[in-house]
Amino acid sequence: VRVHGATVHYVTDDIDAGGIIAQCVVPVLPGDDETTLAARVLVQEHRLLPRAIRLLLQQRVHWDDGRVVANEAAGDDLALLAS
Repeated sequence: VRVHGATVHYVTDDIDAGGIIAQCVVPVLPGDDETTLAARVLVQEHRLLPRAIRLLLQQRVHWDDGRVVANEAAGDDLALLAS
């Protein structure tokens, strides 16, 4: 595996099945073990969750008929979340 990451999604009855609000990717580096990788992912989770909540509170993304929809104002922030 070359990458790992974190995902913020809507909660549903099924585990990890809700629509994705935001994600980030963390590279798996040579020499990584579970602890070092988890520490880097945690840093990104701490950045990702407040940004995803902000998108929701500002109504820049919403749930519509079983899918996540981003409005035009979300564009730049969504690009940043994907990096």
